[in-house]
Amino acid sequence: MNGCFSLNIPAKAKVLLAMIASVFSSIIGSAQEVATEYFPQDTLPSSMVIEELEIINIEDTVNVEDTVNVDGLPLPPLAIQTNLLYDILLIPNIGVEVGVYENITVGISYHNIWLRNKAHTRWYRTEGLELDGRYYLNKEGLPFKGHHIGVYAQMLTWDITFRKKGRLAERWSYGVGVLYGYNMPIIKDLNLDLEVGMGYLGGRRHRYTPQDGHRVWNSSKTHHWVGPTKIKVTAQWMIDLNKWGWLRRK
Repeated sequence: MNGCFSLNIPAKAKVLLAMIASVFSSIIGSAQEVATEYFPQDTLPSSMVIEELEIINIEDTVNVEDTVNVDGLPLPPLAIQTNLLYDILLIPNIGVEVGVYENITVGISYHNIWLRNKAHTRWYRTEGLELDGRYYLNKEGLPFKGHHIGVYAQMLTWDITFRKKGRLAERWSYGVGVLYGYNMPIIKDLNLDLEVGMGYLGGRRHRYTPQDGHRVWNSSKTHHWVGPTKIKVTAQWMIDLNKWGWLRRK
């Protein structure tokens, strides 16, 4: 042995290799013809090169825990509230305000009391529903914090006797307006919201004198009031629904 290595290929194998090479040559030629037909000549590469793909480490580029909440989508902030002014007047009331987008919230509130003293011919009745939307002006873009402005719509009815004089709203009075308020924390999960609203309230009302268990009508007219139509000193119980696992949205 002289250090050289020789490989004797049978004649049949040589013929087979030549046929395979001829087939590959034909395939490459056909591919070039198709590429020339369907692509502009100036964009056709001179040769076909298979580039090595770069392997990307997913852990270095994407933090899965930071981008996907595995427990579900976060629930919006929520507040259950009561108007302390109504509470002083012994009028049951309740409201809900919920965040819908960053520093924007929507709310609904309702109050109702329906009393009558037959012995003294007195009525103490009022009922109302209010819808509102608020935009909080803080730089952090958070709801339930600081100054806010908004709009509201309301419907009211009442029948109140005071000092032998009565005022009755026939069916419903309707109103709309704009509001301004300030929301501040008192203790953990408890806020105080101060709010006033200016707008329009219209409907039909009556004035009467209570007598022997009946109403003696004095006047009736349609009223159109423009000015203050709401005032609130509201206590808000802040609720974080995300702490209640069974409420999480999947």
